[in-house]
Amino acid sequence: MKPTREELEEQWKLLWARGVDLDERQERLLLALETIEKPLWERAAEQLNRERQQHDEELAELYTLMEEHGGFEE
Repeated sequence: MKPTREELEEQWKLLWARGVDLDERQERLLLALETIEKPLWERAAEQLNRERQQHDEELAELYTLMEEHGGFEE
């Protein structure tokens, strides 16, 4: 079943919020570079990169659905 406009908008809001969270976490991680042990920092950076990649994939899927639905414009 094709998602409704409301479902697409809700998914967009969730992904936007997750993107903001990832940006904030990246900023904090970069600030912590000099204060935490390198192996710990590297693990955190790897985890953040995996989450960013998943986020980007989900965002690309949403863009495809939005194009099929005609976006949010009326």
